[in-house]
Amino acid sequence: PQLDYSAKFGKSKVSTLVGGSYQYIEQNVLTITSSGYSNDSFINSLSAATTINSRGNASSQYKYAALYGRINYNYDNRYIVNFSGRRDGSSRFGPNRQYSNFGAVGLAWVFTNEKFVKDALPFLSSGKLRGSYGVTGNDQIGNYQFLDTYQTTNPYQGSAALVPRALFNPDFTWEKNKKTEAGLELGFLNDRLNLSVAYYHNISGNQLVSYKLPSQTGFVSVVKNLDATIRNSGFEFNGQGTLISSQKVNWKMNFSLTVPRTKLTAFPGLAESSYASFYVIGQSPNLIYAYRSSGVDPATGAYAFEDVDKNGFYDNNDYQVNGNLDPKYFGGIGTSLSLGNFDLNVFLSFRKQMGSSYLAQAAFSTPGSFANQSTIVLDRWQNTGNSSPIQRFTASTSSDAYGAAINSYNSVLAYTDASFLRMKNISLGYDLTSLFPAKLNIKKLRLFVLGENLFTITGYKGGDPETQTLLTLPPLRTITAGIQINL
Repeated sequence: PQLDYSAKFGKSKVSTLVGGSYQYIEQNVLTITSSGYSNDSFINSLSAATTINSRGNASSQYKYAALYGRINYNYDNRYIVNFSGRRDGSSRFGPNRQYSNFGAVGLAWVFTNEKFVKDALPFLSSGKLRGSYGVTGNDQIGNYQFLDTYQTTNPYQGSAALVPRALFNPDFTWEKNKKTEAGLELGFLNDRLNLSVAYYHNISGNQLVSYKLPSQTGFVSVVKNLDATIRNSGFEFNGQGTLISSQKVNWKMNFSLTVPRTKLTAFPGLAESSYASFYVIGQSPNLIYAYRSSGVDPATGAYAFEDVDKNGFYDNNDYQVNGNLDPKYFGGIGTSLSLGNFDLNVFLSFRKQMGSSYLAQAAFSTPGSFANQSTIVLDRWQNTGNSSPIQRFTASTSSDAYGAAINSYNSVLAYTDASFLRMKNISLGYDLTSLFPAKLNIKKLRLFVLGENLFTITGYKGGDPETQTLLTLPPLRTITAGIQINL
């Protein structure tokens, strides 16, 4: 069979309604037309299609404007007041919803500059009390979300087709966060030791979300403001200290610790909303709201779960609160040491948390599927009376074991302790600058070796405790050697 090709390259303009006016988007268009004998062998070629249109290079417009100002007042380096205010506008919201006002106020008292504090607490080299309150906004939802939008689909009979992409909603507006913070900062021994503690209390409302819709509407979601109030609060601790400071030896350490707490404080109409199976008032939004497992049934070899309402099957009424996925605490510890020409820097990070377990990832990775299995499945149930944390394998999608595997994804079996301590960074260097004569004008010459993610201490099974998946690469262990030259 013979096959002829003809191709042409040109430009077209697509008219799009944007903010009440039409915007023309110029696109490059490549059209390939083929003709030839009708033969099934053409299926193996791109030219099997009568006409192929390739369009791209679309553009969009985004405008953002703001008017803001700030006033600072400092009285005798003891009392500090800060006021700020702004009015922001974004084209990502519909008419009459594009502008909003935001502001903040901050107060600070440097009490170590008070004479009575210097007399009473001479060991304090610095001390400050501070507090602030402010409101911030968010418009990070993408462009044209308030309009009915369309997208092209596969050509039909040689012509491009349009399908609806998003629903019209001109009523959503700025997401707002009300932030309150109070802190205490202290310095000792001429600021060789610095400690700080802060408490934050943030209230988030009008969250911009893709609100879930019933599938019969023809759309899976619509952008809107969620009628929910979420409180984020917690403590932050920081410290820096100089342990040794001399001409030849310098040793410093620092640490940070954050203890966060998150709670859904209000959600009008939650029981009738699309989120009734995900959130509970008074609990974290990252709730583990799932079936409670009874382990593997020794008789059947399948996972068993608590049937709360005793109706003989598992549904949303059997979900129970089983903790949350919020980190209990996280932080880091670092140290830097210079000894002569040598320098050493180390940073360790840690996190206490629950995370996705291996079973959550393996629930749909049944034997025969294109996925790896962990050696943990070797300890699975195989015979009546076996006691095992892993249920039996099955090749039938109609078996009770297959249904139990699906349910396990919505149970506490899908979660486990994912806490860890990681050697995040370590570097060792040697300064060779002094070995070269001054006439070479070398300001610094240093050899170094840098290691990242060298080891992780964790009891987590199923890959890496940060990524919590078997399907993506964890943070790579990297060792780099190099030379730094400053002229």
